[in-house]
Amino acid sequence: MKKLIKLILLISWMIIIYMLSNLNGTSSTGQSNIIVNTIFKFIKIDKSILIPMVRKTAHITEYFILFILIYINIKEYKIKDIYKVSILLSILYAIFDEFHQLFINERSGKVTDVLIDSVGVIIGYLFIKFINKRKNK
Repeated sequence: MKKLIKLILLISWMIIIYMLSNLNGTSSTGQSNIIVNTIFKFIKIDKSILIPMVRKTAHITEYFILFILIYINIKEYKIKDIYKVSILLSILYAIFDEFHQLFINERSGKVTDVLIDSVGVIIGYLFIKFINKRKNK
């Protein structure tokens, strides 16, 4: 049952990423602006700086979570290079996600976004390594 729940969480997260990428540019910008305007109420930062920060932080967070969900789903299978496999699968999904955006109105697939997604993956990797080291002590 635990395996099924983990798998459902992973698939659900992948669907959420896909659905967010499936939004046209106007809708995507609108969602970002909700967060930007909320932050701006508390911290008066130039919105031309705040908007890209919010959008890139969203990329990092999405792929941080994706890496962790992939890792916890495959760790039970005793895969030799579980970290490498988890990183590879996460980055492949980021590539797929950006490729998918090439076909969405007012969106574009960007190599830089794959790199930013990869930062989230690496942070996820470092987080899991840290947790595993603490468990082993």
